[in-house]
Amino acid sequence: MKKIVMTAIIFCGLALTGCNGGNTDKGLPATGGERHTAIPEETPISEAFNQKDQQIWYSLSPNDGTPGKDSIPTIYVFQDGNAQVYKSNGLTMSKITKMSDGEIIKNIKESEKSELSDSIDKRIQELKQDKERDQKMSEPLLNSSQIDAAIAALEKARTTKLKVEPQPYTLNIETDSTGNRTERESLTFDTYFISLPDYSMNEIGDEYFSDTVELKEKDTENLYFSSGYAKFEVCDQWFTGVYLTGLGKEGNYFVTRDPEKTGELSFILDQPGAKGVTIDE
Repeated sequence: MKKIVMTAIIFCGLALTGCNGGNTDKGLPATGGERHTAIPEETPISEAFNQKDQQIWYSLSPNDGTPGKDSIPTIYVFQDGNAQVYKSNGLTMSKITKMSDGEIIKNIKESEKSELSDSIDKRIQELKQDKERDQKMSEPLLNSSQIDAAIAALEKARTTKLKVEPQPYTLNIETDSTGNRTERESLTFDTYFISLPDYSMNEIGDEYFSDTVELKEKDTENLYFSSGYAKFEVCDQWFTGVYLTGLGKEGNYFVTRDPEKTGELSFILDQPGAKGVTIDE
């Protein structure tokens, strides 16, 4: 990554969260009555994302302050110009600090698989109950063979090996009135998630059942970044990045783990002329 050396006055009053207690105001040493922090590594986020090795980033809500050890993030994985988003399924930041990136990816994929299996079990049980209730009626409304076909399709889906591929992402910067300075930057990519079909009642009371199960659904992920150094500490590890804005995410943190554990790594928005980044589109 490109490095730019500079020093800046500390921004936004850094609040730090440890593992064994609440927030601790332990900024870097004060100098001459003013508190300063070195920011020797500023990296445009396009360079941070576009690496051959996997890059894991975390989106967190600040809630009543800076994210801490009990915060549960949404997890984003970048590699070779592609991205994918995952639910962390209860994986807290304190647990993340004790895991390697490979262990984190394995954990969220196993949790996703387990969640799918549980959903299939629940859906099959609901279908069986519908069939049993219907058969007790004097004039059954449901087609028993259709229900059996739906159950068979769900059982087959349980053994399907699902692989949701990361998708190419785009970055776009929005400039000020001069067109020379970035005001915010957006990240957009398609994402596929695993979902079971709904069986909905139609107007005459019959239910629709399918003998196939489409598990992959498509959505589009849109994130908007604003300027500012987003940083916090959990269990002696630093997470650093940028802030999110808009779409109900105003002030959310979008961060990655500082491999040096110093808190000195910082990220900035791309500026006009950045390679592979569109402008005002």
